[in-house]
Amino acid sequence: MESTGGTEFRANLKEWLDMADTEVVKVNRPGGKSVVILNAEAYERLMLELVELRGVHKGLLAVAEGRVVRGADVGNSLSTTMSKAKAAARAKHKKVAAG
Repeated sequence: MESTGGTEFRANLKEWLDMADTEVVKVNRPGGKSVVILNAEAYERLMLELVELRGVHKGLLAVAEGRVVRGADVGNSLSTTMSKAKAAARAKHKKVAAG
């Protein structure tokens, strides 16, 4: 990671942005704050990885907390849910037709 100060960054903006095409650039700002510049493809790749890791984390938490269901139970639960949804739709349709 290349690092620079805000004044140097502003003075040589094009060069720093060109560098950010191939590597991460850190711009140090007053007060200890910094920003990081990277190309859009790298940013999008990082965001996708973050979403995937959040999904893995969520799944691991579910396992750790015992919130898991056997595959066969999922099928039974889905079947029950679909039956209830169909019955509710039929009842609504009968009510609309009668009304």
